[in-house]
Amino acid sequence: MKTWMTLSLAALLTLSTACKETGSEKADGEGNSLDKIKKEAGDLVEAGKEAGKEALAALKKKKEEFLEKHQDDIAAIEKRIAEFEERAANASADAKAALKEKVAMLKEKKTAAQEKMADLREKAPEAWEEFKSGAKDAMDELKQAVEDAKAEFDEKAEPAEEGGE
Repeated sequence: MKTWMTLSLAALLTLSTACKETGSEKADGEGNSLDKIKKEAGDLVEAGKEAGKEALAALKKKKEEFLEKHQDDIAAIEKRIAEFEERAANASADAKAALKEKVAMLKEKKTAAQEKMADLREKAPEAWEEFKSGAKDAMDELKQAVEDAKAEFDEKAEPAEEGGE
């Protein structure tokens, strides 16, 4: 019986040790899996940050291109307004008042468009898309007003002379 008990005790100790080793290996395996998941999550976070930076850079570029194009448009419109002012000054007495009024209206629309562009310039790149349509609408309205004014000036005033003489 002593032999049986000794053998049973040895078997129990062997089984217990085997279970502990298997449990340790399992814990190590879970630890490795957890470390792997953490690393993959960290890699995904970094990839997301990089994608966000790239998207932000693209938005900044689009914003700057939009503002630059419309700044060029405003500069061209300012020249047109100066031409209209000269033509209004040289217009007949009957047409002069209406043409000067048209020039004043163009200046107001130009100022409004410039203010929209200034507001847009201050917006963060992430938010500028929301505000872009208002600035674009102001520019479109200004461009249409210049075209309408051109038609009226062509009808009521002589073209400005070359060289400003």
